[in-house]
Amino acid sequence: MECIELLVRKGKANINAANSWKLTPINVAMLLNHEGCVKLFLDFEGIDVNCKDEQGRTMLMLSVQKQNDRSVDFLTYLLNKEADLRIVDVDGRSALHHLAGVNLRAWHGDPRANDKEKRLRIQLEVCRLLLNRGADRTAKDNNK
Repeated sequence: MECIELLVRKGKANINAANSWKLTPINVAMLLNHEGCVKLFLDFEGIDVNCKDEQGRTMLMLSVQKQNDRSVDFLTYLLNKEADLRIVDVDGRSALHHLAGVNLRAWHGDPRANDKEKRLRIQLEVCRLLLNRGADRTAKDNNK
């Protein structure tokens, strides 16, 4: 990371540069579930915590889809870094919509879903966090 920091500081690298899929380095780290890398990137000056991928999804939206024991802490971290709950993707879906979608798809055919109660508890904690931070429970996506 020191090498990246040096390149960014010297103006030789753009930390917010996107590839052909509109993914920035921090998006890639988020997609690969590398929370440590995401946190390091968020320490860079000028990094966009609300950057979007080609589908308009932010890190907040992606992170609610990949739940684990650290989800609430990581989401709190993103929100404290000013991740915006009001942003919607190309389908008009917010982070709260994405969370609701996880519940609809979870368990069925997922071999990793061996502890359903634990995953449901985590989803509930994430939902409470989003609502307590101002997520709009009445917002409708493009399909109403």
